[in-house]
Amino acid sequence: IKEGEAGLDMTVGHVANDSYELVDPDAPVGLFQHIFSQNKVLVVWERGQVSGLITKIDVIDYLAHHQNTNQAL
Repeated sequence: IKEGEAGLDMTVGHVANDSYELVDPDAPVGLFQHIFSQNKVLVVWERGQVSGLITKIDVIDYLAHHQNTNQAL
């Protein structure tokens, strides 16, 4: 990694992109499958601020864990 315009000295604004969608914390995750298929993340927006981020792998991990928990019962 180098210094300068294309290195660690650049600002966050240069790196940030629009690969995200703002969502309400009460929204069903299943509604956002098309967002995950575009390799975007969900930014959970609650009371005027970011309260969390959800990636496709977060959902996969949650479902895998939840499924394993149900099978153990």
